[in-house]
Amino acid sequence: MRTIMFVAAVLILVTPSKAGTVTEDFRTMSPTVRIISYRRTVADRIDPLGAGSGTVITRGGRVLTNYHVIFNEQERQPCNTFEINITFDLRQKPVRKYTAALVAYDKDLDLALLQIDKTDVWGRPISTFAYHDWNARVAPKEGQSIQVFGYPASGGETLTVTRGQISGFDKLNEYVCFKTDTDIDHGSSGGTVLGRRNRFIGIPVYLRTYAANVGYVLDIREARPWIAAHLDDPVIVDKVAQKRLVAEMAAFTRANRDHAYQTDIYPRIALKLPDTWQLKGLSVDSIIAAQDDVADSAAIAIRMDRRPFALDAAFKARLLDDLLATLKRLPGFKREETTLAGCEAWKVTYPTDGTRHTVWHVFRGNTLVHILYGVDDRVAEKQQQAIDAFLAGFRFIDGPDSPVPPPQRTFFFREPGLNITLPPGWGGRIPAGSDSVDLILLAWQKDNYDGILRLSYRRISNAHRAMSARERIKEVMNSGYGRRVLRRQDDVRVGGMPGWFLVTEEAGARPGDPWRRLLGVLTHGDHEIVVEYTDKANQFDANNDDLRRIFASITVRENPSQSEDKTNIGVFGMRFTDIRYHRYALPIMQLASRDLLKAYPGEHFGPEEPATRAKALRLVIDTWNETARNKQSARQIDVGTPPATAPFTDVPADQPLAPYAAAAARRGLLPGAAPKRFDPEGPVSLVEILRLIFAVYHVPLWSGTTSPPWKGILDKGYELSLVPRGIDAPDHRLTNAELVAIVAAIFQANE
Repeated sequence: MRTIMFVAAVLILVTPSKAGTVTEDFRTMSPTVRIISYRRTVADRIDPLGAGSGTVITRGGRVLTNYHVIFNEQERQPCNTFEINITFDLRQKPVRKYTAALVAYDKDLDLALLQIDKTDVWGRPISTFAYHDWNARVAPKEGQSIQVFGYPASGGETLTVTRGQISGFDKLNEYVCFKTDTDIDHGSSGGTVLGRRNRFIGIPVYLRTYAANVGYVLDIREARPWIAAHLDDPVIVDKVAQKRLVAEMAAFTRANRDHAYQTDIYPRIALKLPDTWQLKGLSVDSIIAAQDDVADSAAIAIRMDRRPFALDAAFKARLLDDLLATLKRLPGFKREETTLAGCEAWKVTYPTDGTRHTVWHVFRGNTLVHILYGVDDRVAEKQQQAIDAFLAGFRFIDGPDSPVPPPQRTFFFREPGLNITLPPGWGGRIPAGSDSVDLILLAWQKDNYDGILRLSYRRISNAHRAMSARERIKEVMNSGYGRRVLRRQDDVRVGGMPGWFLVTEEAGARPGDPWRRLLGVLTHGDHEIVVEYTDKANQFDANNDDLRRIFASITVRENPSQSEDKTNIGVFGMRFTDIRYHRYALPIMQLASRDLLKAYPGEHFGPEEPATRAKALRLVIDTWNETARNKQSARQIDVGTPPATAPFTDVPADQPLAPYAAAAARRGLLPGAAPKRFDPEGPVSLVEILRLIFAVYHVPLWSGTTSPPWKGILDKGYELSLVPRGIDAPDHRLTNAELVAIVAAIFQANE
């Protein structure tokens, strides 16, 4: 929980108009309908992705619209279900009680066919629809007058009719279109263009945004062969998405009809809407309402931040810290401890640009309820009275002693058959669709008020599909995901899925209080499972094992490869506990993040302890081999095969160091070593490590003689910026930290 207060809200404001009860007479309806396209998430929520217009072209309710209105470009597939708004009176807003399913689509023509469902969201049957004849004899001509019917974003909520003329002809994807100066805006796509005698002559498909009032309309004659071929195609129904859309729309329309609404998820909320109020938006975790058909109308938003565990005093203390840290940047803010609907509440107010903003934080069980609204200074008394009337109808259904539901730890997602189990002491929830279309799970740990885990499932972009795991990691590092890299691993495998992870650290709000971030990605076909965890450094390290359990619990049902591949997760935390604030902490962490400090087992690094010849040899060869692997070089040094005989009398053949020592001896990388002894625990001088580095990394040295002999080696070290500041004596005995700093410099220069 870095900042969990909402200091602003986008509230839907309604343009005043005269309104009355709409008579739903399908004989007089406009054949031009509004379409809202929804995608179904992995968590089986539905999210509105876009809106456009369409034309009813048959008595039975087939609707012609644009391909781009119904298509989900992110997932590269059609949306799952569709809301249809029908206008029965041009002076009134369309009625939102109808749904539709997909029939067919064509990308080149930019066309799609939908079928309006035979019942409205309340189950009442619909017999026939008013429609436009798509097969009438028409021949659009340059200069003729036309009318465009649609629901543009700039036209409010009612059906908009604009007039103009055909100004020329052109082609899109080899299909004839006519150009028009008629005012066409986003949202009119897929609408209706009528010519002489109100005949249906085209569909708006394209708006040249860089040229004023130049729109493209597909000639209906180009669409006729395709329409005829697909008019009787069967309907493609996503029953899960359709059922959820019908349920949500029924609740929405019923609430506005009855001026009352209540939620069915703890803590259950009941609203009694004043006569002038209407719901404008509704989801699992949010409600948006506004006065309807009222000048200087008021609006309000409610959002439920549900947690797995009851909100206690420690949670409120942390919230207050974050709240005050945010509000101190807002002059004139005020916080009042009060009650609302019988619950403890904080009322925060602050002014900006002629508006007085109010944010309520209401505590109820495991949920923090945010209520947000703004009052215009010019009509403050009128709007505040309307807000007070709304809040008077707000209450909790469950009593104050009602038990908090137990935390949910196991989650099953229907598609792609994804399972995940949280460790004991954790709890999660499936977020509302409005949070993010890719976000499928939020999780917290009991009594941890800083850490939060996010699980997402998203389609891999074309650019990322062509990149290796190593390249993806480098891209994230270059994007500023975190300041310091603690660990990275590019060969993760979980449940048969390959992946990678990156752990970074950055400064916190208080000195000496750093934060850590984990970004882990598992590849599943055309999609990827993304695990993100953010927490304070000490808590992050304490949860290392829990994070591994979470990764290990992720499975995709019916994944044929999961039984064939071994799980390889790695370690998320920085295991060295004695390098914090050390001057060479960064190069140590950089090499440790690549698992290149295997010679330093355990949690103790000993930055000021003397470096040994054994550690120096392993480190230099391991970093060179990593560089050679990255560049797919054949010049790797073989250290995977134990030597047949001991390379030195003090390095037995069965020790981990033996392959390194044997390879170094074969290649002449140890010119200073005694013939029979390596002295693995002996100290390492500055000149020794530079000589070893130059031999292993193939760095050319001056072939002449120097006096003293080490001068050429030291000069090359300075030239390559390998020698740390403050070290200049050639026989200086290196510490562990100094050794790593020098090797990290040559390694990074060669990556």
